[in-house]
Amino acid sequence: MNISAVIFDMDGLLLDSERLWLDCWGEVAELNGLDPDVIRTCACRAIGVTKQRAREVFFETAGQGLDYDVYLQEATRRFRAAEAEGRLVLKSGALEILRFLKERGIATALATSTAEETARRQMRERGCLDYFDICVFGSQVARSKPAPDIFLEAARILGQDPADCLVLEDSFNGVRAAAAAGMHCIMVPDLLQPDDELRALPDYIMPDLDTVRHYLQNSAS
Repeated sequence: MNISAVIFDMDGLLLDSERLWLDCWGEVAELNGLDPDVIRTCACRAIGVTKQRAREVFFETAGQGLDYDVYLQEATRRFRAAEAEGRLVLKSGALEILRFLKERGIATALATSTAEETARRQMRERGCLDYFDICVFGSQVARSKPAPDIFLEAARILGQDPADCLVLEDSFNGVRAAAAAGMHCIMVPDLLQPDDELRALPDYIMPDLDTVRHYLQNSAS
């Protein structure tokens, strides 16, 4: 795998945030008499997409009568409280792989659907932000993952050929987006394990970021 840049997703890959979101949505469902399994399914399907697409996913799965804005506000409040309590942490190996790429002079990008202000703050507070050469956010592109827009925009800003870029992703939609962009991809599954479709898309599926780092080290030596 000949690469000149590595593009990172954030939630579920660098941040152990998706389990926390599911817990918060589950609490909201139980408190409001909703089916927790349905709401968690919605939250899983909304991983890695823009706010607008997430809204659509909830309505498609739970019905148009869902009071989505009220529930989202409550889930967000609970998530922020959990973050303030120190429950939002980096995934194992996150800082180590970023340091390795910086030392090797390999270009890096953060490409996330999370709002810019939130993503920058979360990465800054955990000592990661300065490792990225550029950041691209969902608000900067027309289409959400699984469309390739956010990854293609990252490659464009970096001045790299998409074929020479490696995407690190945990979500199904993110892997689909990387494939559509014509980029190399390593999937590091988080909440959901890949099905037959997803196993055929990335170059590799690896259990954690430490394994990815070791692979890149061995490939470069």
